[in-house]
Amino acid sequence: MPFEIVTLRERPEFVSVVRDRLWHAWWQDEGETLDALDAAISECLDADAIPTTFVAVAGNAFLGTVSLIFNDMAERPQYSPWVAALWVDESHRKLGLGARLSDHALEKGFEAGASAVYLYATHDNAPFYRKHGWQTVEPDVNGHEVFARYR
Repeated sequence: MPFEIVTLRERPEFVSVVRDRLWHAWWQDEGETLDALDAAISECLDADAIPTTFVAVAGNAFLGTVSLIFNDMAERPQYSPWVAALWVDESHRKLGLGARLSDHALEKGFEAGASAVYLYATHDNAPFYRKHGWQTVEPDVNGHEVFARYR
């Protein structure tokens, strides 16, 4: 299926879809508020390279999303920027879209001047990132593995 990856700024009609996916995937269970999520998404709609949210779309169909943000783990402020909130709708999984989205955000981080880009994942999701070239920086930070890719 042909698709493109664009910024959420370019396709603002998907703001509510991104909000819904992120809320149900992570924010709600982590005790975050919808107002905090809305503020985070609003920051990604500004013209700066970071933070930015990207969406994968096929015409008018939403396929997935990923963000490039300054920090995704308060315990590790020395790492920046981060690929975060990678989400692919279930019907589009196992097609390589997750890797394409995370690689897109990674490249945008490098274009913004970063020499390393980080992300964290649960131990269950860690094999996906290792398979796609991410290197372990720290194997266990609060039950998550911290990864990096270098320019």
